[in-house]
Amino acid sequence: MVLTEFVRFAGARIGKDAARARLSLLKDRGMRPAPIGEREALAAGDLLLAHRDAPTADALIASFVVSREGDYVLSDDPHYRGLGVKTKWITAPPRQSSEVEPSKRS
Repeated sequence: MVLTEFVRFAGARIGKDAARARLSLLKDRGMRPAPIGEREALAAGDLLLAHRDAPTADALIASFVVSREGDYVLSDDPHYRGLGVKTKWITAPPRQSSEVEPSKRS
């Protein structure tokens, strides 16, 4: 589920190939996608009862944090904060002072 959502949303922002490359990098750095089992499905159902407007996919992903199988969700989606789940997001590193923006090159 998390891989599907990542490709869907990141792919829309940066393109499918870049999204898949970022997934490879995240996996190289220790991200471990996990299958959804009965415990996660039931935790997601509980979340959806308490937060009726939350998307089902978000509740399924958040269930890993709720059931203590994960520490946080890697997302900038505000739905997760509404579900009471800690999130983190990757931002682009700041440019080095020696780098020149493409529009300012001679």
